[in-house]
Amino acid sequence: MGLIAVAGLHHSEVLDLRRDDAGLDQRILTIRVTKFGKPRLVPLYATMVPVLSDYAAR
Repeated sequence: MGLIAVAGLHHSEVLDLRRDDAGLDQRILTIRVTKFGKPRLVPLYATMVPVLSDYAAR
């Protein structure tokens, strides 16, 4: 839920994310499945990187 709020994503976009869509070193998410069918890049706040890294480790 935090990712939806912080990055301004639609819930369907978050559900379609894959592990390789998260470029944590560059702080970028690649959203491949969008409303209009065009992929887009979403910047991540620095505070989200450790949270997503921890989630990926689990």
